[in-house]
Order: sequence, then structure tokens, then C-alpha cells
Amino acid sequence: MLISAVGMFGIFLFLTYYLQQLLGYSPIATGIAFLPMVASIALSASFSGAVLANRFSPRILVTSGLLVSALGMAFLTAIDVDCAYLTGILPGLGAVGLGLGFVFSSAMASSTAGARADDAGVVSATVNTAQQVGGSIGIVLLSSVAASAADNYSAEHAVSGDPAVVGAAARRGCGAGRLSLRVLGGRSIFAVGALVSMTLYRNEIPQQDADAGPVLVH
Repeated sequence: MLISAVGMFGIFLFLTYYLQQLLGYSPIATGIAFLPMVASIALSASFSGAVLANRFSPRILVTSGLLVSALGMAFLTAIDVDCAYLTGILPGLGAVGLGLGFVFSSAMASSTAGARADDAGVVSATVNTAQQVGGSIGIVLLSSVAASAADNYSAEHAVSGDPAVVGAAARRGCGAGRLSLRVLGGRSIFAVGALVSMTLYRNEIPQQDADAGPVLVH
């Protein structure tokens, strides 16, 4: 959950900058542009939890989800300043969302498997905390790289307030952000996450006690 959140929150940050600063989207249009990713997460998480969780182990589902997300991330790193949303952004967002739905559903469902009822709340809270920490890491790394690139370009071509310099600096920052997404997400983070899940998850389907009472989780 921590590793996947690094890539996911990186997408949120960089694509928000990209859509608003380079493509000229309004804040509302930017939010709408992210809805397909949200919908694909909901769709794949529901399908994974209802159909696949009883047939495949978390090792298979989480690893597969991270690999699909990596492919979507790799697609997003090809976007440019004149990219069209339908052909250059939407497919990548959809793929990332589909993969993350598998990850979230399987990881959350299996996190409390085998835990005692009085420990389940702490376990689930720890998983949620890990996700938030991962999101913070992703935002810090990506924004630092992109901001540094933009500042360096502005300093090298400094004509304060010149629209051409400001626009070029924004493109340079987004280019650095795209590179960060490629390194942190498509080439590294999701791949590392897939390796970790393949190594640490047991290749068995968690068994639930049908007679057990409800467990309170966060």
C-alpha cells in the first residue's frame, strides 16, 4: 500500500500541474479528467473482491495489479505539451486505475487475515497509515524535482515576468516531473512493489471463518 501510494499520488500531483498549466484546464475540468481513473479503481476493486479473491491468492492479484499500473504509468510518461486527453492521457489513467483497484482490494482484504479480532483494528489502521505515508513521499519527491528544474531554468534565462520564460520554465518543470514519474513509477516504484508482493505474500487464498463475528477495522 505504501509503495503503490507513492506512484498514485505522484500521478495526481504531476497531472494536475500538466492539465492546468500546459493544457489550460480549469480546476473543475481537471477534476473531471481524473474521474475515469477513479471509476476504473472502483470497477476493478469490486470485481477483484467479489470474483477473483476466492480464486487467486493476494500474491497473484497484487503483483498483477502493480504490473498493470506500471504499464499505465509508462504510457503516461510519453505525454507532451500538445497531447490530446482521449488518446494520450485517458488510456494511461484507465490502466493505472485498473491495476490499483486490484492492489487496494486485495491488500486491504488480506491485511487482517489471520489477525485476532482485537488486533484487526490496529492492523488495518497501520495499513491506512502506510498508504498516507507513501502518498507524502511521492508528492515530496516529485514536486521537489519538478520545482528545482523550473527554478533552474528561470535563473538561467532570467527575464522576470517574461511570459516566454515562464512558459518554458513550466514546461521544463513538467518535463522533470514526467521523468520523475518514469523513474519513481513506471520503471522503479511499481516494479519494486511487484517484487515485494511476489516475495512477501503467500501464494494461498486467505480463509475466512464463516462463523466468526464482524471485525471492527478502520
